[in-house]
Amino acid sequence: YNSISWRENVGFPVLSRPLCNDKVVIVISANGVATCLDAKTGNLVWTAKVPGVANPLGMSQTHAYFQDLAGGLVSISLEDGHVIGRIVKAL
Repeated sequence: YNSISWRENVGFPVLSRPLCNDKVVIVISANGVATCLDAKTGNLVWTAKVPGVANPLGMSQTHAYFQDLAGGLVSISLEDGHVIGRIVKAL
């Protein structure tokens, strides 16, 4: 990979590194919106409001995992971006 295949403006600054696999690229913008793009074309797959999510942790075949601003874990669906669950960090 010696060249840029595509670029996409998601409207707000991206908070951190993207989550990527061979099918999709997911970024979280400063306005709390997750944007999922097709990895090959850069075409929009979905956007979803995911408040309080900050640090990307990884992906499975069906979910993306993020750390929230309080240190908890948030799981979102790769199908449409809806929040599957949250694990709150104990104080």
